[in-house]
Formats: sequence, C-alpha cells, structure tokens
Amino acid sequence: MSEPDPFQTQAQTPAQHWPSTEASADQAGFVVAPALRSVEEEFADQAADFARLKHRDPTFRRLVAYYTSLSHNIGAIETGVEPASEEFLAMLKNQQSQARSEISAALQQTPLY
Repeated sequence: MSEPDPFQTQAQTPAQHWPSTEASADQAGFVVAPALRSVEEEFADQAADFARLKHRDPTFRRLVAYYTSLSHNIGAIETGVEPASEEFLAMLKNQQSQARSEISAALQQTPLY
C-alpha cells in the first residue's frame, strides 16, 4: 500500500479552509504558529478596490502594513513565541480593530472607477 503524498492538495470544505487559531507542535516539538489571514483575505469581497487603493494611496499602504505588523505581533504572542502581558495583547488587538475600521472606511470612500 502506498503512502499518501503529503504535497498533494485535497479539496476542503469551507469549515476546513480556515486554520485553527491555536498553536500546535510539529513532530520535532517546535511550536507551529497558526496560519494568519492576510488583510487582503479579510476584505476579499472588495479585492479590486483594495488593490487599486493600495496601489494609488501611500497612506493606505502604510495602514495595511501597520495592520499586518499588528497581526504578526498578535500571532506571535498568542502562540507563545513572544512573551507579553494580557493587557498588552488586548491593546494590540484594540489597535488592530481600529486599523481594520480605518481600512474599511477608506474602502467605503473609494470611487467605483
């Protein structure tokens, strides 16, 4: 009997598509961080406007970079890679939420051309 190919992709149901937010350990015992959703994935329904605004507006690009940085920092703290207090983590999540709101507002103001 042949072993399944670990590199072969399999169709996933929507519930399987989103990764777990919990860290896991690989076979060697290293902590494996959960896959983070990119900001582009969070605004997938507005992908064309997102790409256009990101290309044309340097302020929007900086906001997206800031959001991405916050997301990586939050992921590192939640998986135990970076130590931090609960208060600090809550502050980062609040900042990320504010950045997400600003991104959403900028997308709402984007002309449809």
